[in-house]
Amino acid sequence: MKDRLPVSPSTDTPMRGAIPADDPASREADSEARRQDLLHRARAEDVLHWQQHQRPISAETLRKRLHVAAGTARGLVTQLRNDTHVAHVAHDLCLPTPAREKGPYARSA
Repeated sequence: MKDRLPVSPSTDTPMRGAIPADDPASREADSEARRQDLLHRARAEDVLHWQQHQRPISAETLRKRLHVAAGTARGLVTQLRNDTHVAHVAHDLCLPTPAREKGPYARSA
């Protein structure tokens, strides 16, 4: 006999924990979890691609490796690039600036 989800007495709908399975908040949380998982897998594929080819992964390659639609792959690549850009900018902001030579137009500190 298969395990069955408990049924909500008020709505006769299957439940996961204390939240009905058709609850919009539950569906949104599941959708967000899937999106985060897909992004995590895309990052891993991008790292592997960098190690093998010394270049970022293309949307087409990502689409084939993750078995997703072209639009989904393009969105993931865009997110990867944005995340990488933000990380590089943040890293650059944390680096100490090299000492500059004093010239005729140097501002005093």
